[in-house]
Amino acid sequence: VFICFLSPQFKLSSDKNLYLKGKGPPLLFSTGLFGTMPNFLYSNLQNDLANNFTLILNKDYKPFVDGDIEEISQELEVEQLALFGHSSTDIKILESDFLNKIVLCDPIIIPSLNLVMGNQKKVKTSGDILIIKAEKLYRSDRKLPEIQNPIFDKKKIYKELIYKDVGHPDLLNDYWANLAIKTQLWRGITIEKERKKFKDWKFDKNNNYKKKLEKKRREYRKFIKEETINFIL
Repeated sequence: VFICFLSPQFKLSSDKNLYLKGKGPPLLFSTGLFGTMPNFLYSNLQNDLANNFTLILNKDYKPFVDGDIEEISQELEVEQLALFGHSSTDIKILESDFLNKIVLCDPIIIPSLNLVMGNQKKVKTSGDILIIKAEKLYRSDRKLPEIQNPIFDKKKIYKELIYKDVGHPDLLNDYWANLAIKTQLWRGITIEKERKKFKDWKFDKNNNYKKKLEKKRREYRKFIKEETINFIL
């Protein structure tokens, strides 16, 4: 809250208060569930990206709607914005003419009647798009249903990457990623524990297993940051 108070802020006609963080070209950061998830779940990744971008962050956690992108660009006096999104995303937002670069991690859409009937519409973005997929969301026993996996019109620059051995929540801060995985709804990073011989065993007071998980998440977030920077800039 203290950071938000010091940062430049503005309000949209859709009754959302936004604030800016970082330096560089404007990057709208859309958290999970259409931008309604709290920013503190993503603070590690956001802090990394803020070194290269001016992040536009949703203070009220209300869903982004059609028209918000144009209004943000007007407020910031910029021709187009870049967008970084995680998880559930509104197709109408992605098709805005005021986006020039789009990076989506595990994009998920709510199926429309057409999708349920088997008529899947392609998403036509005005900007170039990079998709980063966590392998365990797409290649596990709890993989994302096909009707929730958007298909993009690839007339623009389109790039898709899959990062192995991570799950949907693993770009969140460690506490929240672990909490999401414990719900059994999502798969996440797993590291096989090594069983020691009886005589060699001793209690792991340093919790090395936890440190290994955190290290792999840091590597994953670093990968996302670097790919985002390279793609957008």
